Amino acid sequence: MVESLRILVTGGAGFIGSHLVRALVMSGHSLRVFDNLSTGSLDNLKDVISFIEFVKGDIRDFESVENAVKGVDIVVHLAALIDVAESISKPDLYFDVNVKGTYNVAKASKNVSAFVFASSSAVYGEAFEIPISENHPLSPKSPYAASKIAGEAFVSTFANMHGYRHVILRFFNVYGPKQSKAYAGVVIEFIKRVSKGEPPIIFGDGEQTRDFVYVSDAVDAIMLAIRNENAKGVYNI
Repeated sequence: MVESLRILVTGGAGFIGSHLVRALVMSGHSLRVFDNLSTGSLDNLKDVISFIEFVKGDIRDFESVENAVKGVDIVVHLAALIDVAESISKPDLYFDVNVKGTYNVAKASKNVSAFVFASSSAVYGEAFEIPISENHPLSPKSPYAASKIAGEAFVSTFANMHGYRHVILRFFNVYGPKQSKAYAGVVIEFIKRVSKGEPPIIFGDGEQTRDFVYVSDAVDAIMLAIRNENAKGVYNI
């Protein structure tokens, strides 16, 4: 029988988060969801809301984060702003939420056994080798990408200070039910056109390469990071 864990999911009312929360509930774990509902929605959790503890709060508020972390075994930190274009026009906001917010969550998690952080393939910038390995140089092209690199650094630092196992998952373009345009928006556009009998629009010479990850596969990766005590460090997903 799988051990039941007490797990905090930040951003658990969002796209990936709500799919993860459902999977964790189905696996028998005890869930606390921390979300400010700025982009997420309780509608995403309506079929499991009676099985979880929901806390409305903002990761920029350290006291709220500290209270949310109390008594949990594992933290899965998904809460973030993810729109690359918006990060260019609002870099201060992305610093506050993605950098300071991640700092707060990692700092508050001193008594947990494991910490899973959702990072991004954006940290690599323009790839000079395909497939991209975890050792590929980091070359951020936006404040969003830079914020994820900073978040990774704080997670690693506090993990070393406090001794918890940390897993950093660099997700490539995640798509699936309940996604917003900020997540792999091209998939939505392709589906809209194909459903109307129109061909998808592909810019350039068609030789471009992008990786897309279905949301259930992203959830499986997080579940493995939680269960596998040998998982540690950075993984491309």
